[in-house]
Parts: sequence; C-alpha cells; structure tokens
Amino acid sequence: MKFMYLMKDPMGANACKIGITSVNKSKVRLGVYQNSYSSESHMATFNYLWYGRNSPVARLEGVLKDTFGYAITMEGRGFSEWISEPPTVILQKIKETIEDYHFHVYEAGQEHNIYTLDDVINQLTIQGTGAIIKHS
Repeated sequence: MKFMYLMKDPMGANACKIGITSVNKSKVRLGVYQNSYSSESHMATFNYLWYGRNSPVARLEGVLKDTFGYAITMEGRGFSEWISEPPTVILQKIKETIEDYHFHVYEAGQEHNIYTLDDVINQLTIQGTGAIIKHS
C-alpha cells in the first residue's frame, strides 16, 4: 500500500508538493522533511493524504505531474514535486482525476504529522502490518 500526499509550502508560497511514499516509509519521509526546520517554527505535515495499492497511487501521481507539468518550475531532485498552483486547484484536479480514471485511491484525512501517522496506518491496515483492510 502507498500514500500520496499533498504538502503546502511551509513558507507560505502558493505552491504545493505532491508525492508518494510506501506506508512503511511514510514516517521516515516526514522526518526527512522535518529535518530542515525546528519543531518550534514548523511541523512537517501531510496536509492531505490518500491511500491505495501501489499501482493506482503511482499512476495517479504520474497523471497529476503530467497535468501540472506547466506549473513545475524547476527540475531535479527535490524540485519536480513542487507545483506552483494553489491547493484548491490541485485538490480539485486530484478529485477529478481519481473519478475520471476510476482509480481505487481513497482519502485518508488531513493534517497528519509524525505523531498522528501511526493512527492512520493502524486504521488502514490490520494491526499496522501493512495488509490492507478492504475498502467498501
């Protein structure tokens, strides 16, 4: 199972980062993002989170990066996930893409940080093992 996340720019720019991570590495991913900031000034957060099997989540990310290619202003490691569009525009396109492509990708809530991510993982898996609980 993978997560796709949207993170708002922590400095307040009208841009967002989208990316994917495996459930097992999601806390490490957030920890890497936290490394650049003191927790007194910023808490690394997946502002929006989706989940699904590996292939649909990866395909969703690919479609979104193709769709927003015009708004990805820099290439290379650490840059190509940043989209220079407001969150409302990106969120609407994510919703439309999931519906239009019939991706089996589901919302997993908002504002998840290193301290709340375990709760999400445990709710989505059987006792946190990574085995997906069937989505109804």
